[in-house]
Amino acid sequence: MLTDAALKALKPKDKVYKVSDRDGMYVRATPTGLISFSLDYRLNGRRETVYLGRYGRDPRRRPDHNARRPDRYDAPP
Repeated sequence: MLTDAALKALKPKDKVYKVSDRDGMYVRATPTGLISFSLDYRLNGRRETVYLGRYGRDPRRRPDHNARRPDRYDAPP
């Protein structure tokens, strides 16, 4: 099961590896330590994969990266 404790325990290896949960859900762990969620499913007999997002905090981004600052708002007319 992909619990928070299990995800924190994943360590980077030399190559990308997958840890599966069930029903096609899995995480990919990269050598840089990035953990991302994906889901495999079948549609019309073909295997498809959808990327769901990253786990944890991305150290390259500042916490306020997407935040709007009040001094940048346009004043009402």
